[in-house]
Amino acid sequence: MATAERCQVSVSTAARWACRYRDHGEAGLADRTSPNRTPSRTERRVIKVRVLRRWGPARIGYLLGLNPSTVHRILTRYRLDEWAYAQPYRTEAERRQALPGWLHTYNHYRGHTALAGQPPAGRVLNLTGQYG
Repeated sequence: MATAERCQVSVSTAARWACRYRDHGEAGLADRTSPNRTPSRTERRVIKVRVLRRWGPARIGYLLGLNPSTVHRILTRYRLDEWAYAQPYRTEAERRQALPGWLHTYNHYRGHTALAGQPPAGRVLNLTGQYG
């Protein structure tokens, strides 16, 4: 437990490492990066589409022929999965100032696949409260 804390990993991860070391020696601790990692060129294409078109993982995946979960993983890796990272902001105040406009667009104009392409506000009757 102390080793896991010192390495800043979970106890189960530290136990997995210890097991690999016992079974394979130092070779068991070698880097185990996935051979199936998405090529960097593809990652750059995903990022470019996200920044230029501001599409979500499903639309980007369809355009580039990728699984949406792969696109989401790439966006998360580069911190482009959150609205605040969709474009660069110079200050936190600038980012906060942009939030209301983004929320309005998201709720009133951006179609959602779960809503058959309709924006969330389109599902709410009398949203403005104008009709009694």
